[in-house]
Amino acid sequence: MRKYLVVTLLLLSPFVASAQVGMQKYGGAGNQYGYRIKPTKDGGFIVAGANDATGQKNGDYWVVRFDRKGQVMWDSAYGNPDVDFLWSVEPTKDNGALLAGYSGVQNSGTEEALMYKIDSVGKVVKKLEVNFAKSDHAHWFKQIRDGHYYWAGHTDSEGDPNGDMILQKLDSNFKLVWQKTYDNGSAEHCHTAAITADDGCILLGHTTINNREKFFAVRVDTSGKVIWKKSYSSDPSNNDSPYDVAVTREGDYAFFGYSGDYYTVSSMWLLVVDTNGTVKIDKHYNTDVCSIFGGIQSSDSGYVISGYSVLPGSANSHLYVVKTDKTGALEWQKTYGDSAWAYDVMQRGKQFIVAGGTDQTADHQDDLWIVVLDSAGNPAPLAPLPEDTTKETVRSREIPGVFLSQNYPNPFSASTTISFSLDRSQHVTLEIFNDLGEKISTLIDRTEEVGNHYIRFNAKDLPSGKYLCKLTTAAGSQFNEMVVGK
Repeated sequence: MRKYLVVTLLLLSPFVASAQVGMQKYGGAGNQYGYRIKPTKDGGFIVAGANDATGQKNGDYWVVRFDRKGQVMWDSAYGNPDVDFLWSVEPTKDNGALLAGYSGVQNSGTEEALMYKIDSVGKVVKKLEVNFAKSDHAHWFKQIRDGHYYWAGHTDSEGDPNGDMILQKLDSNFKLVWQKTYDNGSAEHCHTAAITADDGCILLGHTTINNREKFFAVRVDTSGKVIWKKSYSSDPSNNDSPYDVAVTREGDYAFFGYSGDYYTVSSMWLLVVDTNGTVKIDKHYNTDVCSIFGGIQSSDSGYVISGYSVLPGSANSHLYVVKTDKTGALEWQKTYGDSAWAYDVMQRGKQFIVAGGTDQTADHQDDLWIVVLDSAGNPAPLAPLPEDTTKETVRSREIPGVFLSQNYPNPFSASTTISFSLDRSQHVTLEIFNDLGEKISTLIDRTEEVGNHYIRFNAKDLPSGKYLCKLTTAAGSQFNEMVVGK
């Protein structure tokens, strides 16, 4: 086991990247960029990428934590004394995060998977290194509902020496529960994954067929057993490589990647398949030179895709964002900046927050670039969230004489019972919010008498996901998280 180094930095105040609102750069000496962005439970967001100005010769994992107002709370770097390449960040239930990537000299054949669990202030709680023999990469690390973890990536050590997908399940102490590898008879890499509605996984990466890369997806159950595995090709002459996957509200799987020859002609590719792997949406956007790295399903059931595009007549890349409707039909596509690129996108309220990088800086080296867009794709100031809807979910505030119990059952599919108690007669509101902070239902808005109260909540028309139950009296509010699983 090699000794590792963790470096914590104090980030200088960001400077504005352009005259447009909603665009800011963060960084200092050396190169910094953001590869993944995720919302946090307190209404802020966390960005993870790379920083080569931390005292390490070849760079480290870099994490920047923003509060709900978009202000930097802290930033930290993590890594071994080698090249450290981060692929993913996933927030945890305790407001910390999981980091996944690899450490070692790239393409040396000896890299090791490197993962961290950090707490809410960036302190390392646990570290996990997986180094079987040859090249082992972690691309995704996620906590599941029972407190256990999945991590996925690819390995040249276990199975096919040309590369197989690998998936491990770990217990709450990072001890191995089981390990599986998946192949397609050639070289397979896993670039990303997601937890399915049944707590299994959908793994997404590429396989090589006739010397061309193709999308390769594997759906597995909670024991890692294969339900199906399929490859997808946009054209026999093209390379196809995916970088992100989302489980949709409809229970489908949205794959985001590029198709083409990368530096010559390439396009963004959105591929949506059902739970059996059957194609439902197959759309391409921009047939110049572009690539895609991140994608989400938006709150209107459309899709938002982020990457870069090289416009005709330009030698530089531009940050590129595409918005579609729920059928994949293009609503708008826009580019931003010069010598810029996007790696990932998230939605907060009606806005989209894009993370990437730009080298249009004073030192002509890369800086993290955060771009906030309104629903039409225009740069905009970060809008405030509704008050109180993003606080801690379990009795976020103790109120004497008022108690909101956890709904039962939870998770649930069709309906659940919400109960609360009052020690005196008073006015009560009981509301339900989705995971974007948008109110979807008011169950009670009236004066209630002393005692126990039971409300049946019907969720038959709601998509799967996390919701927030909010009980408010004159003394304050309490919250519980509810999970709908179809």
